[in-house]
Amino acid sequence: MIEVDARTRKWGKSIGVVIPAEAAKQEGIGPDADVTLTLRRKAMPLEKIFGSIKLKKPVAKIMREIDEEMDFG
Repeated sequence: MIEVDARTRKWGKSIGVVIPAEAAKQEGIGPDADVTLTLRRKAMPLEKIFGSIKLKKPVAKIMREIDEEMDFG
């Protein structure tokens, strides 16, 4: 079993996933093979999230407040 990142594509009224040739070869998967998929939406990197979310306070202030509330001693 291997983990592969793939992009979904519209295929008629369904959504298809293309298995890269190298991954298919490694797993011995060919045309018309039955496979089991575990689906998980890829997480968005934090760099993209910051700036797209509108917060009431600046991020720096929120982070300072979190640090002040944490007890490290």
